[in-house]
Amino acid sequence: MKTANEQAADALPADHGSWVIRLATPMDATGVARILNQVITDGRHSLLDTPFSDEEERAYIQNLAPRGFIHVAESPAGEIAALQTIEPYAGFATGAFEHVATMGTWVREAHRRRGLGRRLCAAGFALARRQGFTKVFTDIRADNLESVAFHRALGFNIVGTAPRLARLGGSYVDVVFVECDV
Repeated sequence: MKTANEQAADALPADHGSWVIRLATPMDATGVARILNQVITDGRHSLLDTPFSDEEERAYIQNLAPRGFIHVAESPAGEIAALQTIEPYAGFATGAFEHVATMGTWVREAHRRRGLGRRLCAAGFALARRQGFTKVFTDIRADNLESVAFHRALGFNIVGTAPRLARLGGSYVDVVFVECDV
């Protein structure tokens, strides 16, 4: 029987089939910041609104919360085109959520809809289970229909929508909350 990662790799078009999904290191900070900043400056897909410097991203990777991790999708030429963070949800407040992780997935525009996000999720969910997580809970801009569809296709359920929850660029944005057992 094939693992989830092997099944995800089989579903990829040939041009992304040889890409590697691996854990990020501080050496990946420039590539990770480049992806995040592209999405942030585009202003249409993310709840993040402040670009990150390479140094800030390097510090973030070095200081991830216990059980937190970042996977990157790296091309055979060494280009990082996608990333996913999985971290404890609300670990600062109580032990009641120790089984819950939160997740963010970002893919460079030129590489979207080619299976990299699905491969990141397969690898991320497998490691999340090994880290003791049983559920992923995250938020999505309600107007980011592609992301909502992506998460639904992965088995996430919409558990609610908070109207006007985020304020980005002077405008309020509705936020959808989704969850998935891993």
